[in-house]
Amino acid sequence: MTGVSPGGAPPEFARQAERGGDYPVALVRFERDGRAVSLPMQVCDADPEAVAAGDAVRAAFRRIYEQEGVVRYGRKGRPSDAST
Repeated sequence: MTGVSPGGAPPEFARQAERGGDYPVALVRFERDGRAVSLPMQVCDADPEAVAAGDAVRAAFRRIYEQEGVVRYGRKGRPSDAST
């Protein structure tokens, strides 16, 4: 897991970057029926110092941002022990 600094954030995360501070990003591996895929995902509801490689996370469907009146949704990772 790593942190993304506000200056390195993609434009769609500009509002989040304005709040300041790094936010955690990890490569998350999903497995199903003997197949696996890994993708980068922001990890929310987690202290970057408390999450380590190999920790279990789950995908949460979240509102990401709004652009030109269209709301964009996507997935963010959450530690398995985080409340919903």
